[in-house]
Amino acid sequence: MLLVSCTSKETPTPQPSEEETSSSEIAPSSETISSIDPSTSEEEASSQESSQETSSPSGSEQESWGDWVLTLEDIPTTTGSAYNYDFDFSTTDHLNNTISFHGDLIQRGGGDHEGTIQMKKLESYFYLTSGYVTHLEFTVKRNATTNGDFTGVPTVYDGGMEGEAVTLESTISEDQKTILYKAEITSGSFALTNESSFALYLYSVTNVRS
Repeated sequence: MLLVSCTSKETPTPQPSEEETSSSEIAPSSETISSIDPSTSEEEASSQESSQETSSPSGSEQESWGDWVLTLEDIPTTTGSAYNYDFDFSTTDHLNNTISFHGDLIQRGGGDHEGTIQMKKLESYFYLTSGYVTHLEFTVKRNATTNGDFTGVPTVYDGGMEGEAVTLESTISEDQKTILYKAEITSGSFALTNESSFALYLYSVTNVRS
């Protein structure tokens, strides 16, 4: 018997030409093109800008705090000529918020300086711990005699004890007895120090929002 072997002949699969391969590698698919939407990136940018504006300090914090005046009545009394050391004190603003401070080497003035807040020479200070300040004004008693001017010179720091020293605007009263100082505060907080060689006598310290 004669056996005949039959093998099926496979038809070769057509291979893409070099030109077609090169073309498909370079040209992006229509799917890729449609997924790149310029308007989407603009929306994202707009969203980011909006987010930045929201996180920026707004006037709401300022609006929640009012004007206040700090006087010697807000300073704790001490025995004799003793100073208050490393202590907390406070006053109240016109919106009934408590405005808090921390200070060192401060007392109520006595004798010729009665009615003032006395700050020891060289190293006394106080700073805001709760509240918001924009425009600071304070009145200093001049301590001038025929022997010379022994008035202490204040220094104000914008942002607290570690902040930047502020340029103070000063005006001597017509009777030459007081000096009015003004300071613009941008951070919302401040520190007032007496680093001068003479004691500093304050009649009042005021935050004026307007």
